[in-house]
Amino acid sequence: MIEIVDATPSGPVLAVRPFTANANYWAVFFATSRAIREEFSQAGYPTPAVHQIVHSAPKAA
Repeated sequence: MIEIVDATPSGPVLAVRPFTANANYWAVFFATSRAIREEFSQAGYPTPAVHQIVHSAPKAA
């Protein structure tokens, strides 16, 4: 199952939940994460990064 769970300024947050036997959970978890990261990279999607904009007001005299 794949869902978009949130839309953030750095991009959508996906929930990817493949079904597998309990004994294979961690292997499937890491293999799926790696496959998604590699496919998105090859497709040209940038790595999400947190951006912060700081506004500063002039000091009062």
